[in-house]
Amino acid sequence: FLGGGGGGGVAMERLEFYAAVQGFKEISGRGMMKTRAGVILDKYLAPGAKKEVGVPEAEARAVEDLLDEGAVRKDIFDKCVKIVLEEMEDAVEAFKGSENYNDLDEVV
Repeated sequence: FLGGGGGGGVAMERLEFYAAVQGFKEISGRGMMKTRAGVILDKYLAPGAKKEVGVPEAEARAVEDLLDEGAVRKDIFDKCVKIVLEEMEDAVEAFKGSENYNDLDEVV
């Protein structure tokens, strides 16, 4: 239900992306930060990525450009995380208004 326009797996991918970014923020070495940022970009943000989370291509490209310039910072993914969290919140709100949610509410 957190998938927005995608399939059910998108919710898990978005949670994994969020966790990966939080782990990235714990890294202190610049070389390791650049490597991990590249992995996150390729795995979650690049168009056609294995676990694409559906951020706008312009945002993914902005991250890629910063990496190409060597401008790796702890906040490099902040805009993408914000987008993903907003989409998840929207999906939760939509679910709360759905018949499935109402059916759950009746059971409890």
